[in-house]
Amino acid sequence: MSTYETVLQATRDLHYSGVVVTRETLESTTGMKLTTIDENVKRGIECGDIVRIHRGVYMPNAQNVEPHPKKSTNLTNETELI
Repeated sequence: MSTYETVLQATRDLHYSGVVVTRETLESTTGMKLTTIDENVKRGIECGDIVRIHRGVYMPNAQNVEPHPKKSTNLTNETELI
């Protein structure tokens, strides 16, 4: 996975986990240097994959993201009554 793909995926993961996506949260999540984060966030904004909410806060562009998978559990009662 390229550094760009890593930053983009981390942006999606953090956002869908309810974490505010900043340079610092991306740094701690990916382990990359801030200069690398900055380059890739800038690229994501230019490509339309990342949206700047306001200075230093980002989110994935909802129009360019596959729907986030939702977990569901089937709760059927298969116990027989005796």
